[in-house]
Amino acid sequence: MTENTVSESGNKDKNPGEAADCRPLEVNIRHARVLRSALDYWHETGLLSDEQLKTLNASIRVGINWRRIIFHFTWIAVCCMIIAVGSLLCSDLIVRLMNNTPAAVKTVGAFAMAAGFICSGLVQKEKSPEYVKTYSLLLVLGCLCIASGLFCFGMALNLPEAGMVWMMMVGCFVYGAVAWLGKSGLVWLFALISFCNWLGCSSGYSFGAYWLAIKEPYRFLIFGGLLTLLSFWPVSAGILQSRDLLGTSRAYGILVSFTALWFLSIFGDSNPELFFWALVLGAGALYAIWLGVKTESRMLLGFGCAFMGMDLYTKYFEYFWDRLHVSIFFFLSGAGLLIGIKCIRKFIIDREKGRVVSDD
Repeated sequence: MTENTVSESGNKDKNPGEAADCRPLEVNIRHARVLRSALDYWHETGLLSDEQLKTLNASIRVGINWRRIIFHFTWIAVCCMIIAVGSLLCSDLIVRLMNNTPAAVKTVGAFAMAAGFICSGLVQKEKSPEYVKTYSLLLVLGCLCIASGLFCFGMALNLPEAGMVWMMMVGCFVYGAVAWLGKSGLVWLFALISFCNWLGCSSGYSFGAYWLAIKEPYRFLIFGGLLTLLSFWPVSAGILQSRDLLGTSRAYGILVSFTALWFLSIFGDSNPELFFWALVLGAGALYAIWLGVKTESRMLLGFGCAFMGMDLYTKYFEYFWDRLHVSIFFFLSGAGLLIGIKCIRKFIIDREKGRVVSDD
């Protein structure tokens, strides 16, 4: 008998319920509950024996998520430092010193601090890439210093208001580049918010050409729609995912799109236009709810439910404030939703029955 045969026979003699000596799987309480529920289900259906269930349950160990604790304490520490720096900058001595300091000196100082924060964040990313939010905080502080430096630079050049607006746009591209290099969704969110600020502060002129009579809500709708489309299109979504920017882009794009639709449904030019945008917002919210349930996305489900409620509430004030009591309106809305839920439940039950019949 060869050595391989002996080893194979030895493996066959082992009880399949006995797990090999290995390090227990350490998970948090929520994940442990899910795993044990799955094990209990497999035990009840006969896929696992009592011994196997006992062995697998023993291999699950509930531990403390020290990384999450470190992350929260890091946030608290950063907030304390920001409060300390803010309080220091608001002191009379610092205010007088800053007022007497030339704008060029403040510009150089702000950019130097920005370089220090960004370099520290990138170095921290290379040393400990798993601590994403920790080094992202350093990058965000660097971007804040860049914003201050650009403002001081514009003051040093005595730029007009329109010039300062374009300095804001330059900052958006710089923040985006930092987020792209650092693979930081937090900095990417800062860049997107800054771009929306520039979009709202712009005077309506771009390189000497009028914005084709596009009002501000339409601008945000176009921007949010494009960002949402890029986050769902496979090619661009893959690129964003490779830089860890997909989730932030998708969430912010949906938020901006829904907010723009909500404003259009309130501040349109005519009643038919208001009603049209309200229908578009309601249809988009329903689709977000359906897609959120289908893909088990809490983000889509939350956005859909929130803006569906906002749409119904604002439409009540517009059309039914003087005609229908608020309790009757929302009772009819809730009854309609319950009827829809009952129809969906009946559809699911009928489909499951048909699946069982086909399997038999």
